[in-house]
Amino acid sequence: MPAHILIVEDSSVDLEYLSNLVTELGYTFDSARTVSEALERLKQERYHILLADLGLPDGDGETLIDMIERERMLTIPVIVSGHLDVDRIIRLLRFNRASDYLIKPIGLKRLETVLEEAYEAHQKRKKVVEFSKDETELYRQAIQIFDWKQEIKSHMLEFVASNMIHQMNLGLFQGEGLGGLMSAISMFLYEKRDADGSIRVSSDLADLLKDGFESMQGLIQSLQQAQTILQTTVLPLHAVSLGDIHGMTVDLVASLKDDLRRKSQRIIVSDLQFEPGVVRIHKESLHKAANELLVNAMKYAPAQSEIYVLVMVKDRHLEWKVLNAEPADMDPSRRITGNLEYLVFEPFFRLNTTVDEGYASEQFPLGLGLTVVKKCIELCGGTIFVNRVESHINGNRSAEVCFTVRLPIGES
Repeated sequence: MPAHILIVEDSSVDLEYLSNLVTELGYTFDSARTVSEALERLKQERYHILLADLGLPDGDGETLIDMIERERMLTIPVIVSGHLDVDRIIRLLRFNRASDYLIKPIGLKRLETVLEEAYEAHQKRKKVVEFSKDETELYRQAIQIFDWKQEIKSHMLEFVASNMIHQMNLGLFQGEGLGGLMSAISMFLYEKRDADGSIRVSSDLADLLKDGFESMQGLIQSLQQAQTILQTTVLPLHAVSLGDIHGMTVDLVASLKDDLRRKSQRIIVSDLQFEPGVVRIHKESLHKAANELLVNAMKYAPAQSEIYVLVMVKDRHLEWKVLNAEPADMDPSRRITGNLEYLVFEPFFRLNTTVDEGYASEQFPLGLGLTVVKKCIELCGGTIFVNRVESHINGNRSAEVCFTVRLPIGES
């Protein structure tokens, strides 16, 4: 569905010009010439974007932004002005009251860019609001991670143990890990020997053997690093602002662009404002946890899907949520519900029997990623849990997997 825009402009010439540009870009729109008329339209209809001139006959266009904030509307304001009022524009943009500005005369390309970014901001805001509506129910469902061995009924333990062993064996022999190395060695042993007992090896086989050893070397290093983290009991924590956590998230997403291309996916990070406060964390540990959670989302989310990262504040806690769509062909017995909400954090436990291990950004393969994530979050004084949630974004009912990291907020 194309974005629906409210254009507020008192000049007939400018209104006609702007209307033609918006139509050419494929958007639908309504128009108003005064603040009072625009206020009535905002009350009666939902708009994705507000294009508002700051200077209007019966008041200031900023009044419309006040109403959008007061009524908690999803509409994204874009300010329009006939002259460059630098101080005012900076003030509106700094406090996120408007997503961007346009100075007359407005060019088509500039308008196209601004509207695309405003519409994306609307979708982010809508995602956060839709998610927040179900917060009470989500928290009722969200049980803090605990020792599942003491909670799961005894008849489940045998299934869990055998499943983990099966997954570990699959992981070790999958792709270019131990399986690739063993294949290369077996081919090497069957090569013909010369009279002196030496073996001539083709360059292709030598490369395969080399790749196998390098893969196993990387695997062993990952296992050693995971073991070190899991055996750590305490780390020095440092105060980091909530805004810096958001900045770290944006930078991390940018670093994953190559892996995102594997399945033509996108990661969208919310851009909410944050109240003053800090979280005390071990930066390297939190970065590892965030990286593994995003790689996990990319691996299990469908191709060409969007992964959302919501950075929120609730009950004096910073909440860092990763939401990814559940595969349409997901086996109902393997969905994140009930006991599986706890088991996903256990070593070598996987929901799928075969998983793409080719993600360059992944640091802990073989089903160890979420185990390390949980430990890293706990070392930062936080908690993590996972839910399967119903999504109604864009009118499509679908299921999403949501990992939530909670970190207590302290004074600045």
